[in-house]
Amino acid sequence: MRLNCLFFALFLILLSSLWGQTPSHSSQNTSDLPTMVMFCSACNDEMELRIGDEDENVAESGVLKQWSVTRLIPINQYGTFDIYYKYPDEDEWSIWEDADTYDLYSVPITKGSILTIVLHNDGSISDMDCFFPNNLKAKVSFANLGKDMINHMEVGTGYHLGRVAYTDSLTDYTVTDFVGVQEGHYGFFWEDTEVLAIGKYYYFPDSAGNPATTDVQPGKWYLFMVYDVEGKPYSNIFDVSPITN
Repeated sequence: MRLNCLFFALFLILLSSLWGQTPSHSSQNTSDLPTMVMFCSACNDEMELRIGDEDENVAESGVLKQWSVTRLIPINQYGTFDIYYKYPDEDEWSIWEDADTYDLYSVPITKGSILTIVLHNDGSISDMDCFFPNNLKAKVSFANLGKDMINHMEVGTGYHLGRVAYTDSLTDYTVTDFVGVQEGHYGFFWEDTEVLAIGKYYYFPDSAGNPATTDVQPGKWYLFMVYDVEGKPYSNIFDVSPITN
C-alpha cells in the first residue's frame, strides 16, 4: 500500500510539472544573473523615459508608443536612481515628480532582476522587479496593461492543452516574472470574468482570426500583453530578448 501511494505521489509531481508553470518570485541566488531594464506603455501620448541622475544615464526607452514594450536593456549600474521623461519633440529631459506631493519618483535597481517601468493610460507610472530562471530555455512573461483583472492567462498547444506557462488573477498594470518553457509552437490564451461567465475564452489571433501559433525558440524572451481599447479586448506578443552590443 505504501509503495502504491509513493508511485501515485510521484505521478502527481510529474503531472504537475508537465501541466505548466506559474510565474513567481525566484528564490535562486541572483548575484550572478544579469540586471536589466524594460519599459512598457499604455499611454496614448508618445513619450521617452530615462533612468539615471543628472550625471549618469542608466537606461533610455526611446520613443514609447501606446501598447508597446522595449526589449530588455542590460545594465551594470546599481543603487537608487530617478526617472526622467520628455516628449519626442523636446530636447530637454524633465525629472518625474508626483503630481500631488511633488516628490521625485526614484527607483532602486536590484542586482539580478529586471526593473520594469510601466507607463499607465492616464499618464501615471509604476515600477516592479521581475525575476527569471537561470537557464537557456525560452522565457515568457505576462502583462495586464489596463484591464481591472485578468482571471487567467496561459501558453500552450491549445486552450487548456499542452500548457507550458500560466498565471492567474493578474491585476491592472502588472507584469509577471519570466518562466522558462520548452521550445515549441504555442498559442496564447486568456480569460476575464465576462468570458468565464459564458464558458468562452480569448486568444491571440492570426490574420484569419483563428488562434495564432508562435514559434517559441530557446534563448528568446517573450512578453504576452493584454489590454482594452474602448472596452474591446486586445493582445499582442513581443520578442523582448535582451539587447546585445
